[in-house]
This record gives sequence, C-alpha cells and structure tokens, in this order.
Amino acid sequence: MALTLEKDSLAGYRPHFPAEALKTRLGDCKDKASLMAALLRACGENGYVVLVNAGNPGGVRPEWPSASFNHAIVAIPADDRVQARWPKIDGGPLGPLVLFDPRIQSPFRLLPIPDQAGYGLVVSRDTPDLVTLPTETPEESRFIRGIEGTLTEFGDITAKVSETETGSNAARVHFARANSGKERFTHSLEALLHETMPLTKELTWKEDWAQDDVTTTLTYQFTAERGVKSAGQDMLLIPPGLIGFNLHRASWDRDLQGQVWLSGHTWREAVALKLPMDLRLASYRRIGGRKRRRSPLG
Repeated sequence: MALTLEKDSLAGYRPHFPAEALKTRLGDCKDKASLMAALLRACGENGYVVLVNAGNPGGVRPEWPSASFNHAIVAIPADDRVQARWPKIDGGPLGPLVLFDPRIQSPFRLLPIPDQAGYGLVVSRDTPDLVTLPTETPEESRFIRGIEGTLTEFGDITAKVSETETGSNAARVHFARANSGKERFTHSLEALLHETMPLTKELTWKEDWAQDDVTTTLTYQFTAERGVKSAGQDMLLIPPGLIGFNLHRASWDRDLQGQVWLSGHTWREAVALKLPMDLRLASYRRIGGRKRRRSPLG
C-alpha cells in the first residue's frame, strides 16, 4: 500500500527509508525495491533499484529524457550459475544483472509481463545509460488446453478440461488463484461456464503447481444440460465456454501513446467429443443417400 505525506514536487517519487518501511509495514513498489536492495547489501550482496514503465514499455524513449517511469524493481549481480533463460541485463560497469520484481508474487527467475520489453534505468552513478529489458519467448510462455467430452442425444455434455500453463503468466495465474481461495475461485469458474452454458452443474477442479518448472495445471470436470445444440444437418454449435474462453487480446488504450504491447505466447488446444449413436447413425444414413433421421438434439 502506498502512503505519501510529502507535498513537494517529488511527492510520490521519493521512497521511504527501508527502516521506516519495516516499522510501518507500508510501502509501494519503490519502497519494496529500496528495502530489498538494502537487505541485500546488509548480507554482503549488492542490489540496485531499476526504474521501468510497467505496462507501456514504449513510453520510455532513449532519445528523449523524461520522467516517464511508473514502477521500480530490483537488479541483482549475476554469476556463472545464472541460467540463460533468467531475466538478465547488461549492467555495463556493474556487470550482468538479474531482474526481480518484489512487488508481485513470482518466482525469482521470472520477470512479470508488464515489466518486460522497452527500456529501464539502473539507479547508480555507474550506469547513466538506459538498459534494454528482456522479454519472454513463446517457447518459455506456453498454454496447452485439452478437452474431452461425451455428448448425449439431448445435447447434454459431460466434459473434462485440462489447462497447462508455463512461464510468467502461469505464476501470475497460480498466485491469484491461491490468494482468492478455493471457494471464491470455484464461483468465478462457475460464472465463466454459466455465461454460455447456464445449466452447468457438478463442477469439480484441482490445481497442480510445479515451482521448479513454473508450471500450473488446472483440471476441472462438469456436466451441462443442453450445453450443445444442433446447427443444421451436419453441424453442432459448441459453446465458447468449451473453446478458449480465456483467450483474449489487450484492448486499445489511448494512454499508451499509440502502442499496444503483446508478449510472446504459444497457444495449443485440442477438443475431442464422443457423439451419441443417434448422431452417428444419422450421419451414416445421410452419406448413404437415405433420408436423415431427425435427432432430438437441440
């Protein structure tokens, strides 16, 4: 939580002293970054505050100095043990640095998506130039979704969905889910399904979180009465709740100086439905030139 009492021109930009943040347990991103840098120095390590423009990496222009930063993170000196996929930058005289955002719940080796790309400024007399912030590749940020379902002749469907996500967004989703609690997340999942399948029931779910691989797997099952409808002689209307209902694109924002930032992402989805015998027989008879048997589906 941020709390600013000053009323001068630097109000909101000046961090509190680390001892004050520890005592009051109040602070925002710059206070947490300053506190973590002080803790690192206290234990014999080095830490540096890095200024970034979270969510709008193009807002920082190297050819035009300005106070366009809105977020503070931490840079920590790296050695040979740092893996190539960690968010590492060239700190010039400071050597290679690993970036970390102490404000957001995320494993140390990941940089949250809003902090990626664009330029940052390491707060040090030895680094007067901007640094290029790393980005996650599509290979490092993956989403794989599989759906298996059984359909009755009346359009009722029983489905099992498995969603496996890896990378920075996986960490964000996992910690948000953990903080919301089981009951609240169950209600939000039910609400998503009810948008296109109002008669959803018997919903159960579980999550498996792999800290080392930064991978979360959400598996849930449900039954939806009249969840699938007929859309002509040889088509079924599959509700969006079964196919990528959480795939979205960032909306256009006039405050982002005419830019939209989308991180690299790999998306895969497979849907397998077991059809009732009535529909399979109807398809067979239609192909054979016979009169199609009317199905009660829909």
